[in-house]
Amino acid sequence: MYSNLTLKFNAYEVENFTHHSVCSHSRGNFCSAALLARGSVRSTKTSTITRDNSVKSEGDYSLKYVFTDDGTPYFICDTFAVTGGATYELSIDYLDNDPACKISARLWFFSAPNTSYLERQTSKTTTDSGDWQTITISGTVPTTATLAYVDIRMSTDAAWAGSGTFWADNARYFENGGTTNLIKNGSFEEWEAPTEPEFLTYKFEGLNPVVTGVIDKTAKTVEATVPYATEVTSLVASFTTNGATVKVNDVVQESGVTPNDFSSPVTYTLELGSVINNWVVTVNKVAPATRKDILSFKFEGLTPPVTGVINAAEHKVTAEVPFSTDLTALVPTITVSQYATISPASGEAQNFTNPVIYTVTAQDGSTQDWIVTVTKAAEGRTTLLFEDFENKVLIPSGWVLINGDGYT
Repeated sequence: MYSNLTLKFNAYEVENFTHHSVCSHSRGNFCSAALLARGSVRSTKTSTITRDNSVKSEGDYSLKYVFTDDGTPYFICDTFAVTGGATYELSIDYLDNDPACKISARLWFFSAPNTSYLERQTSKTTTDSGDWQTITISGTVPTTATLAYVDIRMSTDAAWAGSGTFWADNARYFENGGTTNLIKNGSFEEWEAPTEPEFLTYKFEGLNPVVTGVIDKTAKTVEATVPYATEVTSLVASFTTNGATVKVNDVVQESGVTPNDFSSPVTYTLELGSVINNWVVTVNKVAPATRKDILSFKFEGLTPPVTGVINAAEHKVTAEVPFSTDLTALVPTITVSQYATISPASGEAQNFTNPVIYTVTAQDGSTQDWIVTVTKAAEGRTTLLFEDFENKVLIPSGWVLINGDGYT
């Protein structure tokens, strides 16, 4: 809850109203927790805005404003929708018992955001009094107007000595004789900043492993990095919010259900109460794997099974099989680098009468040829690699054990 707020601002003349970031979360409220003072002076000045419950014209609080700007600082509400051609009446209650200042109001009409104003109307100024006084402006809304805003205007008076103090309360704007006040928080009762809608968690639980997005609440972004092979055109996000409703292109998003195409960043619209924010979710893929090695090469259908010797430097595999083996239809079992593929495939019979070329393709699409050469052992001898026999206790008579180091 804000009881005091001090602003330092560079003042300038407001001719084209732009939705200012200081008030961006108020969405139509007279900015009580996030205030904007604007004017036409040369340097930075200080305004002190205080919630005051000791002096008010209605409700529980009024706005107490102390300014030190000897130009014409402005205190501006956010825009609100108006009806072109409607009659209107604007009124604001002021308490001005300070001979150093005088206060007025100005009403601005616009056809669209970020455009020059169509029309502006200025009220009379206050007179020094210990009683509340109501300043009014009435007329007809310009035909093409869709938006308006009100500013409280401060100026110096005869007794100016460096600061001026006044109170404001009960700002009201009615159209066509109605009773609905289009200025939100015109009575300055709300002094707590609206809660910003936000993501609390954001995950892709359908992936293995689950991918958790990195949430930046300041930037209102989520970034997630998924495996390279992930199909991102129909990813389903699981998320939690602080109670906000979530949409993408006006389609309500249901956590764990609604798919989206993340080929490019996706903009989510989160709404909580009167506050609407856009969040951008970006999905990146990890770099593709580049390894394209043969890790193991075996003939498991032989008795005993035969394991090939891999020469990674020269991209070769050699295997010696029993003398009686038919080389024309041997079936190898092959493992390769993670995410790589091999052709011919593991488990496919090949004729190894002559060396066979295998092509390993990495995830990034690069390839490496491997030459596999199979020879027969001398008649009457069975050759085993050490790894085929390392768990045996005894070596049968007549067998030769090769451990791959050049010795037998």
